[in-house]
Amino acid sequence: MLYSSFDVIQTSRRIHQAVWTKIGGKNVPITLDWNEDDTLDKYHTHFLLLDNGRVGEYLDDRPRSDFVEALCDKRKCQAVTIIIEGGPNTLEVIKKDLLKKRPVIIIQGSGRLANALSTFIEVFNKKKALDDDEVKHQLTAFLPEFESEFNKDEQNLFISRIKEILTAEYRKYLHVCKLERNTSLTDMILKAVDSDQLDKTQQADFSELAVRWNYVDRTQSISKRSETDVSLDPRLFQHALIENRPVFVDYFLRRYHNPLQTTKYVYLMIIYLGT
Repeated sequence: MLYSSFDVIQTSRRIHQAVWTKIGGKNVPITLDWNEDDTLDKYHTHFLLLDNGRVGEYLDDRPRSDFVEALCDKRKCQAVTIIIEGGPNTLEVIKKDLLKKRPVIIIQGSGRLANALSTFIEVFNKKKALDDDEVKHQLTAFLPEFESEFNKDEQNLFISRIKEILTAEYRKYLHVCKLERNTSLTDMILKAVDSDQLDKTQQADFSELAVRWNYVDRTQSISKRSETDVSLDPRLFQHALIENRPVFVDYFLRRYHNPLQTTKYVYLMIIYLGT
Protein backbone atom coordinates (compact mmCIF):
# COMPACT_ATOMS: atom_id res chain seq x y z
CA MET A 1 0.00 0.00 0.00
CA LEU A 2 1.50 3.33 -1.07
CA TYR A 3 0.61 6.45 0.86
CA SER A 4 1.68 10.05 0.81
CA SER A 5 2.85 10.99 4.28
CA PHE A 6 0.25 13.74 4.23
CA ASP A 7 -2.53 11.23 3.66
CA VAL A 8 -1.86 9.90 7.15
CA ILE A 9 -3.12 12.41 9.70
CA GLN A 10 -2.22 10.41 12.77
CA THR A 11 -1.56 6.87 13.86
CA SER A 12 -2.42 5.07 17.04
CA ARG A 13 -1.13 6.63 20.26
CA ARG A 14 -2.06 3.66 22.43
CA ILE A 15 0.27 0.75 21.81
CA HIS A 16 0.08 -2.71 23.32
CA GLN A 17 3.26 -3.57 25.18
CA ALA A 18 3.48 -6.92 23.40
CA VAL A 19 5.75 -6.94 20.35
CA TRP A 20 9.02 -5.04 20.44
CA THR A 21 11.71 -4.22 17.91
CA LYS A 22 14.98 -2.30 17.85
CA ILE A 23 14.87 1.13 16.22
CA GLY A 24 17.86 3.41 16.57
CA GLY A 25 19.37 1.06 19.12
CA LYS A 26 16.32 1.24 21.38
CA ASN A 27 13.55 -1.26 22.08
CA VAL A 28 10.19 0.15 21.00
CA PRO A 29 6.70 -1.44 20.97
CA ILE A 30 5.21 -1.94 17.51
CA THR A 31 1.87 -3.70 18.07
CA LEU A 32 -1.01 -1.29 17.43
CA ASP A 33 -4.43 -1.31 19.03
CA TRP A 34 -6.56 -2.29 16.03
CA ASN A 35 -9.77 -1.34 17.83
CA GLU A 36 -8.73 2.28 18.02
CA ASP A 37 -10.45 4.56 15.51
CA ASP A 38 -7.29 6.36 14.41
CA THR A 39 -5.23 3.23 13.77
CA LEU A 40 -3.59 3.49 10.35
CA ASP A 41 -5.30 0.49 8.72
CA LYS A 42 -5.82 -2.93 10.25
CA TYR A 43 -6.21 -4.60 6.85
CA HIS A 44 -2.64 -3.88 5.71
CA THR A 45 0.60 -5.21 7.11
CA HIS A 46 3.00 -2.83 5.35
CA PHE A 47 2.93 0.79 4.23
CA LEU A 48 5.31 2.84 2.13
CA LEU A 49 5.17 6.50 3.16
CA LEU A 50 6.33 9.02 0.57
CA ASP A 51 7.41 12.51 1.60
CA ASN A 52 8.44 15.39 -0.66
CA GLY A 53 9.58 17.55 2.26
CA ARG A 54 6.69 19.99 2.02
CA VAL A 55 3.75 20.57 4.35
CA GLY A 56 0.14 21.03 3.33
CA GLU A 57 0.60 20.12 -0.33
CA TYR A 58 -0.63 17.17 -2.35
CA LEU A 59 2.11 14.72 -3.27
CA ASP A 60 1.76 13.99 -6.98
CA ASP A 61 2.12 10.55 -8.50
CA ARG A 62 5.73 10.81 -9.66
CA PRO A 63 7.36 9.18 -6.59
CA ARG A 64 4.99 6.21 -6.76
CA SER A 65 5.32 5.83 -10.51
CA ASP A 66 9.12 6.10 -10.39
CA PHE A 67 9.28 3.57 -7.55
CA VAL A 68 7.15 1.03 -9.44
CA GLU A 69 9.14 1.51 -12.63
CA ALA A 70 12.48 1.10 -10.83
CA LEU A 71 11.24 -2.01 -9.03
CA CYS A 72 9.98 -3.58 -12.27
CA ASP A 73 13.29 -2.86 -14.01
CA LYS A 74 15.31 -4.33 -11.16
CA ARG A 75 13.17 -7.40 -10.52
CA LYS A 76 12.11 -7.92 -14.16
CA CYS A 77 8.51 -8.22 -13.05
CA GLN A 78 5.13 -6.98 -14.22
CA ALA A 79 3.22 -4.39 -12.17
CA VAL A 80 -0.55 -4.31 -11.80
CA THR A 81 -2.41 -1.30 -10.42
CA ILE A 82 -5.62 -1.89 -8.45
CA ILE A 83 -7.96 1.08 -8.06
CA ILE A 84 -10.12 0.93 -4.93
CA GLU A 85 -12.42 3.92 -4.51
CA GLY A 86 -10.20 6.84 -5.54
CA GLY A 87 -10.68 10.55 -6.06
CA PRO A 88 -9.83 13.16 -8.71
CA ASN A 89 -6.08 12.71 -8.22
CA THR A 90 -6.37 8.98 -8.91
CA LEU A 91 -6.80 9.80 -12.57
CA GLU A 92 -3.14 10.86 -12.69
CA VAL A 93 -2.13 7.44 -11.31
CA ILE A 94 -4.15 5.63 -13.96
CA LYS A 95 -2.87 7.78 -16.81
CA LYS A 96 0.79 7.27 -15.85
CA ASP A 97 0.33 3.52 -15.63
CA LEU A 98 -1.49 3.35 -18.96
CA LEU A 99 1.34 5.27 -20.60
CA LYS A 100 3.69 2.58 -19.26
CA LYS A 101 1.31 -0.12 -20.56
CA ARG A 102 0.64 -1.40 -17.06
CA PRO A 103 -2.64 -3.24 -16.46
CA VAL A 104 -5.10 -1.33 -14.29
CA ILE A 105 -7.85 -3.17 -12.41
CA ILE A 106 -10.79 -1.05 -11.27
CA ILE A 107 -12.81 -2.45 -8.38
CA GLN A 108 -16.44 -1.72 -9.18
CA GLY A 109 -18.48 -1.32 -6.02
CA SER A 110 -15.66 0.19 -3.96
CA GLY A 111 -17.08 3.69 -4.51
CA ARG A 112 -16.18 7.12 -5.86
CA LEU A 113 -13.98 7.26 -8.98
CA ALA A 114 -13.74 3.47 -9.28
CA ASN A 115 -17.52 3.23 -9.63
CA ALA A 116 -17.64 6.09 -12.11
CA LEU A 117 -14.88 4.64 -14.29
CA SER A 118 -16.40 1.16 -14.32
CA THR A 119 -19.69 2.69 -15.45
CA PHE A 120 -17.92 4.63 -18.21
CA ILE A 121 -16.17 1.48 -19.41
CA GLU A 122 -19.46 -0.42 -19.64
CA VAL A 123 -21.08 2.43 -21.58
CA PHE A 124 -18.04 2.81 -23.82
CA ASN A 125 -18.04 -0.91 -24.63
CA LYS A 126 -21.63 -0.63 -25.84
CA LYS A 127 -21.65 2.78 -27.54
CA LYS A 128 -17.93 3.24 -28.38
CA ALA A 129 -18.35 6.86 -27.33
CA LEU A 130 -19.10 8.95 -24.25
CA ASP A 131 -21.24 12.06 -24.11
CA ASP A 132 -19.85 14.93 -22.01
CA ASP A 133 -23.15 15.44 -20.20
CA GLU A 134 -23.31 11.76 -19.34
CA VAL A 135 -19.76 11.81 -17.96
CA LYS A 136 -20.52 14.93 -15.92
CA HIS A 137 -23.68 13.36 -14.50
CA GLN A 138 -21.84 10.24 -13.34
CA LEU A 139 -18.93 12.20 -11.89
CA THR A 140 -21.29 14.44 -9.96
CA ALA A 141 -23.05 11.37 -8.56
CA PHE A 142 -19.91 9.53 -7.47
CA LEU A 143 -17.59 12.50 -6.79
CA PRO A 144 -19.50 15.32 -5.03
CA GLU A 145 -16.40 17.53 -5.06
CA PHE A 146 -16.40 17.47 -8.86
CA GLU A 147 -19.23 20.00 -8.95
CA SER A 148 -18.60 21.80 -5.66
CA GLU A 149 -14.82 22.32 -5.91
CA PHE A 150 -14.06 22.33 -9.66
CA ASN A 151 -14.69 25.36 -11.83
CA LYS A 152 -16.06 24.91 -15.34
CA ASP A 153 -12.64 24.77 -17.03
CA GLU A 154 -11.39 22.21 -14.52
CA GLN A 155 -14.51 20.12 -15.05
CA ASN A 156 -14.04 20.15 -18.82
CA LEU A 157 -10.37 19.19 -18.44
CA PHE A 158 -11.25 16.32 -16.12
CA ILE A 159 -13.90 15.05 -18.53
CA SER A 160 -11.45 15.16 -21.44
CA ARG A 161 -8.94 13.14 -19.40
CA ILE A 162 -11.60 10.56 -18.62
CA LYS A 163 -12.41 10.20 -22.30
CA GLU A 164 -8.72 10.02 -23.19
CA ILE A 165 -7.97 6.99 -21.02
CA LEU A 166 -10.95 5.18 -22.53
CA THR A 167 -9.64 5.41 -26.08
CA ALA A 168 -8.70 2.21 -27.91
CA GLU A 169 -5.02 2.88 -27.26
CA TYR A 170 -5.45 2.49 -23.50
CA ARG A 171 -8.74 0.61 -23.16
CA LYS A 172 -7.10 -2.81 -23.52
CA TYR A 173 -5.14 -2.24 -20.29
CA LEU A 174 -8.25 -1.39 -18.24
CA HIS A 175 -10.05 -4.20 -16.41
CA VAL A 176 -13.13 -4.10 -14.20
CA CYS A 177 -13.57 -6.41 -11.21
CA LYS A 178 -17.18 -6.53 -9.98
CA LEU A 179 -17.39 -7.25 -6.28
CA GLU A 180 -21.05 -8.25 -6.32
CA ARG A 181 -20.35 -11.07 -8.77
CA ASN A 182 -17.81 -12.70 -6.46
CA THR A 183 -15.14 -12.34 -9.11
CA SER A 184 -11.80 -13.77 -8.05
CA LEU A 185 -9.39 -10.87 -7.80
CA THR A 186 -6.52 -13.34 -8.16
CA ASP A 187 -7.89 -14.52 -11.51
CA MET A 188 -8.44 -10.93 -12.57
CA ILE A 189 -4.84 -10.01 -11.76
CA LEU A 190 -3.52 -13.01 -13.69
CA LYS A 191 -5.72 -12.25 -16.69
CA ALA A 192 -4.55 -8.65 -16.66
CA VAL A 193 -0.91 -9.70 -16.65
CA ASP A 194 -1.44 -12.49 -19.18
CA SER A 195 -0.85 -10.35 -22.22
CA ASP A 196 1.45 -10.01 -25.19
CA GLN A 197 3.40 -7.34 -23.31
CA LEU A 198 5.41 -9.97 -21.43
CA ASP A 199 8.82 -10.80 -22.85
CA LYS A 200 10.07 -14.39 -23.16
CA THR A 201 11.56 -14.50 -19.66
CA GLN A 202 8.43 -13.00 -18.10
CA GLN A 203 6.26 -15.44 -20.04
CA ALA A 204 8.20 -18.33 -18.52
CA ASP A 205 7.90 -16.94 -15.00
CA PHE A 206 4.22 -16.24 -15.48
CA SER A 207 3.51 -19.74 -16.76
CA GLU A 208 5.08 -21.16 -13.61
CA LEU A 209 3.03 -18.78 -11.48
CA ALA A 210 -0.12 -19.82 -13.35
CA VAL A 211 0.49 -23.45 -12.41
CA ARG A 212 1.14 -22.58 -8.78
CA TRP A 213 -2.00 -20.42 -8.56
CA ASN A 214 -4.03 -22.92 -10.61
CA TYR A 215 -4.89 -20.33 -13.25
CA VAL A 216 -6.43 -22.82 -15.67
CA ASP A 217 -7.27 -20.20 -18.31
CA ARG A 218 -3.55 -20.08 -19.01
CA THR A 219 -3.74 -23.50 -20.69
CA GLN A 220 -5.66 -21.84 -23.51
CA SER A 221 -2.88 -19.37 -24.21
CA ILE A 222 0.36 -21.26 -23.52
CA SER A 223 0.39 -22.90 -26.93
CA LYS A 224 -0.35 -19.60 -28.67
CA ARG A 225 2.61 -17.92 -27.01
CA SER A 226 5.19 -20.68 -27.03
CA GLU A 227 3.98 -22.85 -29.94
CA THR A 228 7.00 -25.01 -30.79
CA ASP A 229 9.02 -23.98 -27.71
CA VAL A 230 8.54 -26.88 -25.32
CA SER A 231 11.66 -26.30 -23.23
CA LEU A 232 9.54 -25.25 -20.25
CA ASP A 233 7.24 -28.27 -20.35
CA PRO A 234 9.29 -30.62 -18.11
CA ARG A 235 9.58 -28.06 -15.31
CA LEU A 236 5.96 -26.92 -15.58
CA PHE A 237 4.74 -30.51 -15.79
CA GLN A 238 6.68 -31.32 -12.64
CA HIS A 239 5.14 -28.35 -10.82
CA ALA A 240 1.68 -29.40 -11.99
CA LEU A 241 2.20 -32.86 -10.51
CA ILE A 242 3.61 -31.59 -7.23
CA GLU A 243 0.93 -28.91 -6.82
CA ASN A 244 -1.84 -31.35 -7.84
CA ARG A 245 -3.06 -29.36 -10.85
CA PRO A 246 -4.94 -31.97 -12.95
CA VAL A 247 -5.99 -29.49 -15.65
CA PHE A 248 -2.36 -28.59 -16.31
CA VAL A 249 -1.25 -32.23 -16.15
CA ASP A 250 -3.88 -33.10 -18.73
CA TYR A 251 -2.82 -30.16 -20.88
CA PHE A 252 0.84 -31.19 -21.02
CA LEU A 253 -0.04 -34.82 -21.73
CA ARG A 254 -2.31 -33.73 -24.57
CA ARG A 255 0.55 -31.63 -25.82
CA TYR A 256 2.53 -34.87 -26.14
CA HIS A 257 4.89 -34.08 -23.32
CA ASN A 258 6.77 -37.27 -22.45
CA PRO A 259 6.75 -37.81 -18.66
CA LEU A 260 9.37 -40.56 -19.07
CA GLN A 261 12.18 -38.16 -19.83
CA THR A 262 13.81 -38.80 -16.45
CA THR A 263 13.33 -41.19 -13.56
CA LYS A 264 12.19 -38.24 -11.46
CA TYR A 265 9.18 -37.72 -13.71
CA VAL A 266 8.43 -41.46 -13.74
CA TYR A 267 8.37 -41.42 -9.95
CA LEU A 268 6.16 -38.34 -9.86
CA MET A 269 3.81 -39.84 -12.43
CA ILE A 270 3.43 -43.01 -10.36
CA ILE A 271 2.62 -40.93 -7.29
CA TYR A 272 0.11 -38.83 -9.24
CA LEU A 273 -1.70 -41.82 -10.81
CA GLY A 274 -1.74 -43.62 -7.49
CA THR A 275 -3.62 -40.84 -5.68
